[in-house]
Amino acid sequence: MQLPACIKARLPLLAAALWWGALTAIGGIVMPLFYMHAAGAAMAVPLAASVMTASMWLSVACGFTVVLAIRPSAEEAGHAWAGRALTTTGWALAALLAALLLEFAVVPRILMRENLSSLLGAGAAVYALQWLCCAVVLWRLSTSKDAQGRPHASSCD
Repeated sequence: MQLPACIKARLPLLAAALWWGALTAIGGIVMPLFYMHAAGAAMAVPLAASVMTASMWLSVACGFTVVLAIRPSAEEAGHAWAGRALTTTGWALAALLAALLLEFAVVPRILMRENLSSLLGAGAAVYALQWLCCAVVLWRLSTSKDAQGRPHASSCD
């Protein structure tokens, strides 16, 4: 089943906005509140880890939606905007890699409470990197053209 052109043109922007907005809300509001109101790290760390897992799955869903929706087809590969789409794809893949690194390398060590203060700092740095990559993807997709640099498709009225 093929998506209508107007939906396909807007889907990457919607996914990137959801992705960046969720990362902003979780990193800027939810996590600080966990650590402010929890009765110590023993209570806050498992809650934060479960939120990070949910964030990782959202990142995977949104990231792959962006990557697959802006991928130029074989006949479009020679167009001038194909390079822009590939650069945006690279930023999205970097954000996905940061999400997976956080989930499978940093969070398990935080849960084991190995060198907790250093790992919390490393986790915050990887999260900030993911947030920054998502911001670049959102910025690149929010131009007056679609994800590949073509003029937007007709409306979905």
